[in-house]
Amino acid sequence: IRSSPQNAATSMNKVERGEFLRLLEETGVVSGKEIRTRRSGDGSLRWTSVSSRRIKFDYEDAILTTFQDVTERHEAEAARRISEERLQEAAKLAHLGHWEWDVIADRCSFCSDEAARIHGLAPQEYIDRASAIDGEFSLVHADDRDRVQEIFASLRNGHEIDLEYRIVTPAGEVKYAREMARPIRDGEGRVVRERGTILDITALKRSEERLRQAQRLEAVGKLTGGIAHDFNNLLAVVHGNAELLERSADETDRTLLDPILRAARRGSELTQRLLAFSRRQPLHSAPTDVTALVSNMRELLSRTLAETIRREIDGDGTDLWGMADPGQMENALLNLAINARQAMAHRGTLRMETSRATLDDGFCKRHPEARPGRYVKVSVHDDGTGIAPDILDHVFEPFFTTKKAGEGSGLGLSMVYGFAQQSDGFLAIDSTLGKGTSVHLYVPRCEAAAHRGEDESRDEAVGGAQRILVVEDDRDVRVATVKILENLGYRVVGVESGEAALSKMAEDGAFDVMLSDVVMAGMSGVVLAREARNRQPGLKVLLMSGYADSHLEDHDLPRDVDFLGKPFKTSDLSAKVRAAIQA
Repeated sequence: IRSSPQNAATSMNKVERGEFLRLLEETGVVSGKEIRTRRSGDGSLRWTSVSSRRIKFDYEDAILTTFQDVTERHEAEAARRISEERLQEAAKLAHLGHWEWDVIADRCSFCSDEAARIHGLAPQEYIDRASAIDGEFSLVHADDRDRVQEIFASLRNGHEIDLEYRIVTPAGEVKYAREMARPIRDGEGRVVRERGTILDITALKRSEERLRQAQRLEAVGKLTGGIAHDFNNLLAVVHGNAELLERSADETDRTLLDPILRAARRGSELTQRLLAFSRRQPLHSAPTDVTALVSNMRELLSRTLAETIRREIDGDGTDLWGMADPGQMENALLNLAINARQAMAHRGTLRMETSRATLDDGFCKRHPEARPGRYVKVSVHDDGTGIAPDILDHVFEPFFTTKKAGEGSGLGLSMVYGFAQQSDGFLAIDSTLGKGTSVHLYVPRCEAAAHRGEDESRDEAVGGAQRILVVEDDRDVRVATVKILENLGYRVVGVESGEAALSKMAEDGAFDVMLSDVVMAGMSGVVLAREARNRQPGLKVLLMSGYADSHLEDHDLPRDVDFLGKPFKTSDLSAKVRAAIQA
């Protein structure tokens, strides 16, 4: 094309045209400038490579210009870039990196962005570090290093490898990685390169550990629940007979009986904690003013904690209502305070605060035991010794303790954990060695409820003359329970099974109250209660057990069927029977 410079640049936009003309004016040559042009025929956009050279004639100046259509090359390069971006994004999302090692030069020849990120480095930093003397395995966890070196030696010998190990980044973060690699041979069969992938499996490993921990806690919970049930039956015999003896004992005998009763009560408290951990304690959840509950614990904490411990109780200034058993929640918070006291060696600051919390799906993915929703959170902070990371995963297990023998049962945190789970809540803990520990108890948030006062329980036992049918498969518990009720004036018949109870009802006529154990061989107390009600609609039913278990939760019982936990005091049994009669 012979034309003026201006005519040669007419296909360019304003910026391109200015740059083109400037270069042509200054140098006389523009080579391979790529521009977008629009075809006059179909209006399609094309990429064109333009090269121009200024030629001077005696009579005029001219420009020799060549145009080359490079659209296909541009489209191929764009497709390649998109493909690379997609691959990089997929690798980033999958936490998958790749690398290559030059065996001849004995150095890392390539490292992808994701492979470097997994190691906590930039790509060139990783290449330089891995290629340095003794640097190839410098980021491998010390406990895994010998094994990893041995396996990689087999790669040099021509074997493919697949292994899992831990990485410690320069920042000190421990990660789990899975690495797969294979050797690359030259034409003579020599291994000249190694290519591999590295996958960050830290999140997967932590999820597996949380699942194992949950399964372990569930198994321990079932075991402890069963032990607590049987132990409560034994305590019911001890406590019941000791109270019977106490009624006719002189001062000398009472001196002997008091330690027995105190030991039975302490045993009952111990099994109650086991039941709390195994989520089988009977809870009476109701709308609870958590702010007021925490505030009212000031006096209790002042009696429980040493004077050298400073106490701070904070809230957001509003009443926060949660669905929980207030007595058990107070007991749970008291356990957390006692744990904090011991962690601070009776000197420091304990802070207890209430706040609103909303757990979303993202939080619950990180904490599988939590469920999305609105909660009231009570946090207990201490500035004590803190808990080591390798111990933190075990603190909710029953009987696990770092204290010296005789300084704790190891059931405090496990009881709080069980209470939170049974209340449809969540328990979280975070701790730093040397700085302290924070435990966060979440209970479901609810609307405020009108306060309804309850009559205070009385220790005195009140009896009556009604007919009571006692159904208990443990002979010693049955005998003690029958004797206690007879001493209260009731007319009592004791039988050993649900089938025997139905036969006795058919033989002896109507009873006023049926007191039945829940867990029995053959017919359970729950099934018996429904069948007995079918035969005698006006029958008052009271169920008792060493633990609540799912026997109660899985059945649609009438609202007036009450529950009595074992072991029980005479006054507790008396009050429950009177309440059943008056229901």
